[in-house]
Amino acid sequence: MRGNRDMELPEDFWIPIKLDTNNITSLSPFLVPQDHLGDSLTFYSMAA
Repeated sequence: MRGNRDMELPEDFWIPIKLDTNNITSLSPFLVPQDHLGDSLTFYSMAA
C-alpha cells in the first residue's frame, strides 16, 4: 500500500513542450492493440 501522496497535479496541468496533436491520448505509451479481447477463447475463459 502506498503512503499518502503529498503532491497532486494541479487542475491546470501544463506540458511545457509543443505537441503537434489535438488528441493527447494518441501519444500515450500505454496504447496497445486490444484485438485479443474480442477473441471467443478469451470470452469463454473469463465466463468460466
